[in-house]
Amino acid sequence: MDSETFIPTCVGFILDGNRRWAKERNLPTLEGHTEGYKRLKETVIWCHEAGVQHVVAYVFSTEIQELIEEVHDTNPRDPEFTLWLAASYGGRSEILAGVNKLLTQRAQEPCASAGAEGKEQVTEEEFTHALWTSDMPDPDIIVRTGGQKRLSNFLAWSSGYSELFFLDTYWPAFSKEDLLLILKDFASRKRNFGK
Repeated sequence: MDSETFIPTCVGFILDGNRRWAKERNLPTLEGHTEGYKRLKETVIWCHEAGVQHVVAYVFSTEIQELIEEVHDTNPRDPEFTLWLAASYGGRSEILAGVNKLLTQRAQEPCASAGAEGKEQVTEEEFTHALWTSDMPDPDIIVRTGGQKRLSNFLAWSSGYSELFFLDTYWPAFSKEDLLLILKDFASRKRNFGK
C-alpha cells in the first residue's frame, strides 16, 4: 500500500453475480458473462487510473480464455501495472501445493552431517515463496460482488490482512463509483496487520 496517498497496491475481485444479473433481465446466461467480461476490462482501467498497481480477478466463467488471450496479445508489458487472473484456482490447493513443494525440496537437501535431521521448521517467508502467487503482492483489498459474504477459497493464505468489501451489486453492474467509494473507505481505515 502506498502510505502517502492510501492507494492500495493490490486489489482482488471475486466476480460474482453474472448469471443472476442476466436472469433478472431475462437474458441468456452468456449475456451476463459477456457483460461481466466488459466490466472487468473497465475495472482494470479504473484501478490503473486510481494508481492501483496490481489487480487479481477470481473468475468462474468460461470466457476467461478469451480474456487471457486478449490481455496477452493486446497489452504491452507494463512494469507499473499487472492483472492477475485466478482461473481454476483454489486457495487450499495452493497451500497444499506449497507444502508439497517444500517437502520435496527438503527431501532433496543434503543433511549437514551424517545422520543429521533436515531443517524442521519452515518460515512464513519460505512458505510464501513456495506458493503459486509468490510473485503477487498480498491484496490490500478484496471486493466480492453478488451479495455473498465469503471468500470462496480465494487467496486463502495471502488474504489474511486484506480489507474485505462485500457488495450486493452483481458484477456486471459494478461501477466506477463503487470502486471509488471502496478506495475512499479503505483510505479511512487503520490497518494493524495483526499487531
